Amino acid sequence: MATKIILSVILSFLALFILIIVLSLLFQRKFIYLSWILHAKSQINNPLDFNLSNLESRNLITSDNQILKTFIFKHQNVSANNLKKTIVILHPSGGNMGHLLSHAQILFNDFHYNIIMLSYRGYWKSTGAPSESGLKIDAQTLFHFINNDPFFKNSNIVIYGKSIGCAITFYLSSLFNNNNSPLLKGIILDNPFLSLHKLILSHMPHTNLFYIKDICHWFVSSFIKDKWDNEAQILNISRQISMLFLSGKIDDLVPNYHPKLLYNLSKSNYKKFIQFENGNHINNFLQPNYWDYIHQYIELITDPSFNYSSN
Repeated sequence: MATKIILSVILSFLALFILIIVLSLLFQRKFIYLSWILHAKSQINNPLDFNLSNLESRNLITSDNQILKTFIFKHQNVSANNLKKTIVILHPSGGNMGHLLSHAQILFNDFHYNIIMLSYRGYWKSTGAPSESGLKIDAQTLFHFINNDPFFKNSNIVIYGKSIGCAITFYLSSLFNNNNSPLLKGIILDNPFLSLHKLILSHMPHTNLFYIKDICHWFVSSFIKDKWDNEAQILNISRQISMLFLSGKIDDLVPNYHPKLLYNLSKSNYKKFIQFENGNHINNFLQPNYWDYIHQYIELITDPSFNYSSN
């Protein structure tokens, strides 16, 4: 009787394990790229509700013939100094670029920076389905747009990424290493993770009882297709590109040691790490001085007298 019970438990465990593998193969990108929540595929916040009235919405065509939507906000009547500053906003996995219009409102209306917002493939009205390889093509497409646009190619660029947007930021930044490209002054990273694999493993059992830890590592390395290896990608970014790391101490999705380790790995001649005591994965932007830190950072690195090698 006891043998039958043990055998039944083992078979049930194996069946569950096989089911998890099958589901992960079929639906893993649905859980990674949450373009389906909050009606993010079909609905978007109205820029007018955020006092953003001079919207340009351009379609970018990728090399694999996907159509990407953008929101672009350009200043015409500001000082020459601010006219040359552009912030690229790369949204997180959940929702769409419209959920960061509150960020664009501050950066555009209060700080007077130009704004480019990209809707990744599979997100709001952009065609295709999201994947690591696909989103990297989207980043390449955005890079070529900036590089060839008469207005933006002479601009000082700063990229702001949140969560999965940080991974795209790291990759996009590496494309700016060429001296013939527009000048990427710096990047702002809100809760970046080391790699997708390490992020997933951080939420799995850490005990090696019954080889559970080894099984988890094997499972992730064998069946999770997208890697987003930021700790490798950060080493491909020019030292001349400055970095601001913003970390929520109580982030329950990205462990706060991930941003800190990335900060330590960075070769940037100028980098800064800020941790918010009450910040989590979503609410860093609501923490005291969040926007002051960002504003001071952008003003510093876009100042013509700023010397990267001496900071």
